[in-house]
Formats: sequence, structure tokens, C-alpha cells
Amino acid sequence: MRPAEFSAFLQEKEGKGADGKNFWSRGHWVSAVEARWHEGYPQHRLRIERAPVGQKYWWYWWFDQTPAEFGQHLRRLAAEDFQLVHSYRLEWPDGTVRHGGVWHKVAAE
Repeated sequence: MRPAEFSAFLQEKEGKGADGKNFWSRGHWVSAVEARWHEGYPQHRLRIERAPVGQKYWWYWWFDQTPAEFGQHLRRLAAEDFQLVHSYRLEWPDGTVRHGGVWHKVAAE
């Protein structure tokens, strides 16, 4: 998706329904984030899955991180027992590099 489409998609998922919950709090999580440079801009896509049932779970995801930001997330989340389940590295035409990642943590209830 183009950046504006991606932003609108995410805003839709954050919107709360009549039950007071958003898409994520109804039992979904991101399991992968991917990126590519296409026709002059970065495109992103997500893989969304049902989160574990009957277990406590936490997750984080970031995209378009600098190498330093990505490194900080790697260290901090590893220290908190999160597992990196998916990541990407994208080099932009100007030579800068961006990273994205998804981290999960699951525990028995």
C-alpha cells in the first residue's frame, strides 16, 4: 500500500466498535511487516493473524526504523523476553536503510 493508504488502513483497525474494542483487542495481531520500494515510494504490507486463544499475549511492531532505532528495539524487547518473529531491511534509492520488525511474547494464563 502507498503511505496514505497504509495510514488509513491502520486508522480503521484502531477504530472502536459498539463493544468498545478495536480490531486488535478483538484478538488479532501482526505476524509480519514487509516493505519494498515501488514507483518512487515505499510500500508496506502486513500479515495479520488471530492471536493465541487461552494465553496471555503481547506484541509490538514497527516499520521504517533507522538501523539505530531497530537495534534499540532488538535489545530492549529481547531483555523483556519478546521474540523477533519477522523483520525486513529495505535500502532506499538514496542509500539510506530502513528496518521493520514484529515481536511476540506468549505466556500461559
